[in-house]
Amino acid sequence: MADISALSKISERMRIHRRLVNSTDISTSDLLAFSKEVSSATKESTDCVKDVANYATRINEDLAKLRQLIKDFTIQIGDKMKALAEAGLFKDISDPPYSGGVGSGNYLAEHRFSSDRFDKQRAENLVLLQKIAEQQQELQRVLCETEGLITKVEETGFFTLGDFDNINGHLNQWIKGLETAEEREERKRQEEERKRKDEEEKKKRAEEEAKRKAEEQRRKDEEEKRRKEEEQRRKEEQRKKDEEARARRNPEKWPTYIYDRQKHHNLFLHGICCAVSAITGGQGLEKDDIVCAALDSHIDLERYPKNKDEVLISSLIQIKPKKGKEIKLELPMKVYIPIASSSMDNRETVVKVSMNDQKWRFVDAKEEKPRGIKDRDALFVLIEINNFQSLEVIVVSRPKRENMKVKAAGGSFEPTIDKNVRIIVPSGCFMNDTGVHFKVDKDLANRAKADKQFENIKIATSLHGIEFDDENLQNIEMEIYPDLHKIKNVSTHQKVIEKCRNKLVTDMSVIHIATRLHKDGKIQDECLEDIKSKKTEGMKARRLLEEFKSCDADQFTAITEALEKENQGHLAKLLKKTMEDIKNEEANTGSDFVGESDNMELQMVTSSQHGDWTVMKKESLKDFPDGNIFFSIMGLIVPKGMDNKAISRIADLLYRQSYQFDAKLIVRQSDTDPSHCLVRCVENDKSIDAADTMKKQGFQKGPPDSPVFGICDGEEIIIKLEGNLTLDADYKVVRLKYYNLNPESASASFKIDVHNKKAQSEAKAFSGELRYNVGGVDQGPPRCGSVVLSIPKDEELHRFAPLTLDVPVKVAAKYLAYQLPMRPTPNLDDFYLSLVDNSRSKYRSIKTRADKEAETGTAREICEVFIKNWASQRPKNENKVGPHPISIPIAAVYTALFYANLKDNINNMLN
Repeated sequence: MADISALSKISERMRIHRRLVNSTDISTSDLLAFSKEVSSATKESTDCVKDVANYATRINEDLAKLRQLIKDFTIQIGDKMKALAEAGLFKDISDPPYSGGVGSGNYLAEHRFSSDRFDKQRAENLVLLQKIAEQQQELQRVLCETEGLITKVEETGFFTLGDFDNINGHLNQWIKGLETAEEREERKRQEEERKRKDEEEKKKRAEEEAKRKAEEQRRKDEEEKRRKEEEQRRKEEQRKKDEEARARRNPEKWPTYIYDRQKHHNLFLHGICCAVSAITGGQGLEKDDIVCAALDSHIDLERYPKNKDEVLISSLIQIKPKKGKEIKLELPMKVYIPIASSSMDNRETVVKVSMNDQKWRFVDAKEEKPRGIKDRDALFVLIEINNFQSLEVIVVSRPKRENMKVKAAGGSFEPTIDKNVRIIVPSGCFMNDTGVHFKVDKDLANRAKADKQFENIKIATSLHGIEFDDENLQNIEMEIYPDLHKIKNVSTHQKVIEKCRNKLVTDMSVIHIATRLHKDGKIQDECLEDIKSKKTEGMKARRLLEEFKSCDADQFTAITEALEKENQGHLAKLLKKTMEDIKNEEANTGSDFVGESDNMELQMVTSSQHGDWTVMKKESLKDFPDGNIFFSIMGLIVPKGMDNKAISRIADLLYRQSYQFDAKLIVRQSDTDPSHCLVRCVENDKSIDAADTMKKQGFQKGPPDSPVFGICDGEEIIIKLEGNLTLDADYKVVRLKYYNLNPESASASFKIDVHNKKAQSEAKAFSGELRYNVGGVDQGPPRCGSVVLSIPKDEELHRFAPLTLDVPVKVAAKYLAYQLPMRPTPNLDDFYLSLVDNSRSKYRSIKTRADKEAETGTAREICEVFIKNWASQRPKNENKVGPHPISIPIAAVYTALFYANLKDNINNMLN
């Protein structure tokens, strides 16, 4: 019971506190732990005392109530016992035979009664009541002792086990007095029955528990099965999702959208603007999301700032989102651009893009054909792009470059393709790591030798070109080592070393050769250590070759043998072959080994941002060829005193030789109208086909084709007319933009006119010159020149001959010229404008011609000539003048006649 448990708790707390009392001699180091233990025990004891006090209060209250109930119940038992006692235990004890008379009491006491006279039930009831009364008295003693114990605990705060055992003894005695033997038997029977039932219940509960556990296990198994099935299903769904995601992200599974374009003369396009392959779905692309356009006109192509050495091999492709939103895909889209094959050797294909109208930049690309294109001859380049609102793409071919990376901290490096150049980039020149693209044209000297116009020029360096991905913030220094030497009396062996110097510097395995020469005793220890201390291979090679400045036969043999022993026999063969060549040249023509001399000098020229070439200043070191120069591109050995402009022009010609096309200008005149001209600039190999095409278009006659001249892709040809012929238009200059990919861009048709018909009176035709020049700067032949054009004076072909006009037109012109100048209305200028449909350009052209052709210069003659010239430009079958106001282009004439009230007179004249 809870109250006894409370007492047990008090005993437990007392035991704990006794232990704490015995532990007060702990060391100082354990004092903190002991303090925590005492605090915890004190708190728990406080809570326990409160609980016991509460129990004591409730027990006192309940005992008082119970004592009152027992008292009342005992009184009731006493009343019942009194009633039974008064009733007696014998039947008919008050009958007459037994009552009255002297001596009746003794008689009654000794008289024996039969059993039937004894009221057994009443006696049993009396015994039971007495027993109950005794039990109540015993219970009252238990209550009294319990109250005493509680009072003792309340007053003294302690109790003894004897007190507790005394209460338990009276309580057990009271309990035993509650039952009889039969009751005990019954209680035992009931106890056994209860145990039996408990066993059965326990068994039943065990069975039920087993069933429950079995059911629970079954349910768990089913849940586990469902969980595994769900997990398997989820994994399967996830696997399918992952497969779909992988398939969705797999470029091989992406659809390919082909965007068509208008038909074009370039067959490589195959009617395709571009092809796009992209991821689909949520953050993907559908075909209708973008609009693609291919641009080929020279106006559109000028949007791309093309370098001189680049050749366009694709149209300018524009890609824009249809709804104007940014294209932002989960993965970059693939764009396939159709390209033409490049016919030029040693070139690479490069793709440049401009995103959102920003700066053009290089992007990685590779040649790959989109799926769905069956034409085997079709060529495409592939780029991957993402995150743009507008995109422009163009593909060019350019000379191959060596690509490097320059750190933001700067540094120096040598291109592997030419170790005669060293580039020095200062720290802070670029804000980030920047790509450097270096090109070298080593064939420049051979092309210059083959061209007679450069017979007085020698090439001192290769043609170098440097391009950075970002703009440089500081000057970049370039060290270049030209291929020249000062003319002096030197041996043939020394000439060979000098002539092969650049090749040796670039290809020689310096350390191996130097080590071999040192081993053979040809160079000293100090020289070998100095060579090894140099930073770059080029510097090491140049230091080694310094030992051979005064090369004799022994040194020449030593270096050739060292090259052969170190597996560089190709260089040894080059030295020996050069030796034979020089000997043959000197034997035949004397030495022409050209270097810097009293009459020749080295000039360095450069072209910044692919602009005009300029002569640069150089800083010389003590010994040529070493020089320290900034951003040099090309070194030339030119006659001393040559004008810088001439040097720049030569450099420009040499540069263009590397990248230009051989082209010619074809000018043809219409078979029916010699004043109508068509001019085309075409590649020389295609000139015959171009002439045939012009012939089919009705342009067969014309001057001979121009001489072949060189032109770079994207250059402009400026055409002017001089002499007695002029352009019949407001503009006086025709500009052609040459693109090898799009020949139609370098063609134009125009009208020509006679400047002065009174001039060239003795000639059969009016003639003049069509002059052309490549670019805006005056060029020398063959990049400039002229062809002669002529307009015959034959009556059938003369465009302005009045006799070719119908008689009604001549009559109307003469009559109107006689009448109109004398009248205030209409004004002559308004009348002229009405004839040419208010076109002021036509008005000025015809009016200028009329002013020149009018001999007297009077308004009447000018008016007549104006009307005739206007009429001569109209179709021959057109009814220019009629007796009735019909719908014809010369309605303005009738308007003028109406204003002058002369319509009837003219009709009469015509009739």
